[in-house]
Amino acid sequence: MVITHRPNDYHPDHRYTSVLVQDSDYMVTVLELLSSDPERQKSRWRAIRERFTNRQLEITSRCRKSLEECYGAKRAAQIVYTEAFEVGEYGRRPDATELKRLFPFFD
Repeated sequence: MVITHRPNDYHPDHRYTSVLVQDSDYMVTVLELLSSDPERQKSRWRAIRERFTNRQLEITSRCRKSLEECYGAKRAAQIVYTEAFEVGEYGRRPDATELKRLFPFFD
C-alpha cells in the first residue's frame, strides 16, 4: 500500500508528489509489458485492457443519473463508456448554463 498526498492538494510540492507516485505506479505495469516472455506480455496486455474496460463500465454506471440529465434517458441508455471529470474544489462553481457554454457538446 502506498499513501501519498491528494493530487489537488493546496501545496504545489504535495500535488507534484502525488503525480510522481501515480506515474511510478503506472511505470511498474509498463515494466511487466517489456518482459522478454511473449506469453507474459500477451497476458499482461489482456489484463490491462480488461482493467480499463471494467473501469470505464464502472464510471458509466456511477454516472448514469448525470448522463440522463445531460442527454435524456433514451440516449443515456445507449452510452457504454464514459470518462468523468470533476469541477475543482477551489474557486467558484459554474452553474448549469455556464457548464453548457464550457462544454458545448451537451445538447
